[in-house]
Amino acid sequence: MLNLLFLKRYKVTVPKSVSLFLLLLLGTSLNAKEIKYRVSDIPQELMNNADAVIRNYELDFELKSIESATMKVTYAITILNNNAIEKSYFMEYYDRFSKINHISGKIYQENGELLRKIPNDKIVDYSAISKYTVYNDNRVKYIDPETRTIPFTVEYTYEKDLKGLLFLPVWIPNYDFDISVEKSRFTVSVPFDLSFRYYEQNIHSTVYIVNTPDYKTYTWKAEKLKAIESEPYCLPFGEYAPIVYTAPNDFSFDKYNGNAETWLDFGLWVNKLNSGKEKLPVETINLIQDMVKDIAEDEEKVKIVYQYLQDNTRYVSIQVGIGGWQPFEAEIVDKLKYGDCKALTNYMKALLNAAGIRSFYTLVNAGKDASRMFTKFPSSQFNHAFLCVPLENDTMWLECTSQHLPCGFLGTFTDDRNVLLITEDGGKVTHTPTYTSGNNKQIRTAKVTLTDDGYGSATLSNKYHGIYYNDLLPILYNDEHDRKKLMYQRINIPSYHLIHFKHNQIRERIPCVEETIEVQLMNYTTSMGNHILIPLNLQTKSEPLPRKREQRLSDIFVRRDYIEIDTVIYTIPENYSIEGLPEDNKFTSDFGEYSSKVYSDGSQIWYYRFLKINKGTYHKNRYQEFCNFFDKISVCDNVKAVLVNN
Repeated sequence: MLNLLFLKRYKVTVPKSVSLFLLLLLGTSLNAKEIKYRVSDIPQELMNNADAVIRNYELDFELKSIESATMKVTYAITILNNNAIEKSYFMEYYDRFSKINHISGKIYQENGELLRKIPNDKIVDYSAISKYTVYNDNRVKYIDPETRTIPFTVEYTYEKDLKGLLFLPVWIPNYDFDISVEKSRFTVSVPFDLSFRYYEQNIHSTVYIVNTPDYKTYTWKAEKLKAIESEPYCLPFGEYAPIVYTAPNDFSFDKYNGNAETWLDFGLWVNKLNSGKEKLPVETINLIQDMVKDIAEDEEKVKIVYQYLQDNTRYVSIQVGIGGWQPFEAEIVDKLKYGDCKALTNYMKALLNAAGIRSFYTLVNAGKDASRMFTKFPSSQFNHAFLCVPLENDTMWLECTSQHLPCGFLGTFTDDRNVLLITEDGGKVTHTPTYTSGNNKQIRTAKVTLTDDGYGSATLSNKYHGIYYNDLLPILYNDEHDRKKLMYQRINIPSYHLIHFKHNQIRERIPCVEETIEVQLMNYTTSMGNHILIPLNLQTKSEPLPRKREQRLSDIFVRRDYIEIDTVIYTIPENYSIEGLPEDNKFTSDFGEYSSKVYSDGSQIWYYRFLKINKGTYHKNRYQEFCNFFDKISVCDNVKAVLVNN
């Protein structure tokens, strides 16, 4: 644009019409607002099933050496509804191995106009200590844009310097369910004297590689990615979303150099971290040896030592510096009586050494629904440590952070998945126990006495085996007030009053909880003239699954086998007789099997239900068949007996 000050200073004469045009042009420029990210510009197919749309995501990662790198990020997301408000927050973690620089944020209105820039005093910096953490040096930079007028867009830019490169970025364009992507780009620049690996999953575009005099640059791009909708019985998000994993070959973390080209090499690095950490006080060694000196079986020795661990330690997280990976010494745990997963696992390993039993420190990606370990891509994929104890005829697995789990039981936190054993020779991939339907059983028995006004009393005797044990832990170890609240939430009877409950634990390798409950039933039956309808399934009912009109994205994923067995015995009201009972049912499929039976002696009705669900991954095209299977179960679970007043 012409500079009016220049025209005035040098007395340049221009026609009035041109002067007016220039003034209008200058006024427009001075009053123009920045326009970006108009919601109307989002393609309709990206709006479907989306809570938010990532308008632009640029991640530029430059690897400088085996221990340093820089990362530059530009990130803009449009929030479409209240479900995604938290996606508008900025949250980036750092510690003494990383530093965040040059954070800026802007907020745009629906029409794309800049609403405001986020001032620096709105960037909050606080400690990232959790309730289980005594101390760590993790911190977080956090911004709440404090905008709730939907739709709106936030844009953040920042830089991050990294020192210590065990982790390299993971590019997940969608990054969560129900988020679509307008455009996203991931660039990694690597010096020629360093090696670098990547692993692509569900990536449909080819990586673009460019060589410069000093660097080899890898670029991935994605455009117009539709939202991935969360579906019933779907695979974990990471299984079918587009993702690029990256990892170094040689790396250095807090002056501990390592290599991750193979699992053996990665395990050798972990061995280096753990070296010299297992020394115990002589008094503790003597105590452990005295506790097991008269015990012949190694499994019994493990149980005794594990009980000692549970009785004398508790879990807290202490992660300072390399503490996120390196346990502190067994002597310190012995003195302080607490530690994180690494420290407690290392301590238990030291205690077993004192008892003459060999064990292996083990790394795992833990969690009930955690993604699987990519065994073909050695890298840092773990969030937890626990212990493997190979015995002569069996292998025991010990969760060292729990004060409550029975010895040898893992539950849903680390069951049925690949893990990395840290042996003397390096890392070795193996698999944790899979709990079968023979282990995972819920067996419920109820005796019910009914009156003619719809009320009644019931005594419930239930047993929970295997993974069902996990569900009872909050009830078993809470105070009385909270236990009763949890019981009311747990008992699946329409209207009742809880009179009494009691639990008894059987703490075996496959544990069991025995539960006794007494309840008063209210409005349980339905009166129709001189008839009464009795719902026969008292406690355990299956619900129909939601059906999809569109094609399903994920295969059907049933993670665990289980069995449910219900027996209910009804004593019917006096002066009533049985007019109608439902027919027996039995059907099977690849997904499982179901049966129910009803019979009577005139004064009592016996209802029996059996359901077995088979774990597995089934093709997504079979979802309607899968729904039909549960529809049939739901219909059978809602059968009723008909009584008539004599």
